[in-house]
Amino acid sequence: MPFKRQSAKPPHSHPKLVERLVQELREPQPSGGAGIPDITEEMQTYGNRIHVRVIWDRWADVPHDERGPIILDAYREVRGEAEMLSVTLASGFTIEEYRRYATISRDSEAAGAGS
Repeated sequence: MPFKRQSAKPPHSHPKLVERLVQELREPQPSGGAGIPDITEEMQTYGNRIHVRVIWDRWADVPHDERGPIILDAYREVRGEAEMLSVTLASGFTIEEYRRYATISRDSEAAGAGS
C-alpha cells in the first residue's frame, strides 16, 4: 500500500459542544439524564494511555471526524495539555450509534469465541 500524507483538516466549529463537555468534566451530572453526555474513560494497560468514549445525542449533527477533536479540546481545557495528549482514542457516538456498535462488538466476540 502506498504511503500517503495528508494535511490536517481545519478545526471544528462547535465551541458550544466543547463548553458543554468541559462543564460535564468539571462537574459530572448523575447519569441517565436527558441531554447529559455519558463520558467513559478506559485506562490502557501499557503506556499510561486513555481511551475516551462520549455517548451523547448532541453528536447527531456533528460529522464523525469532528467528534474526537471536540472531545480533545474539552480535555485540554479541563485536564491540561499533557493529559489531553495521553488520550489515544476519542470516540463520540449518539445513543443509537453506540447501541449498533455494541451489538456488532458482541456478535464479533461471540463469533471469535466459537472458533
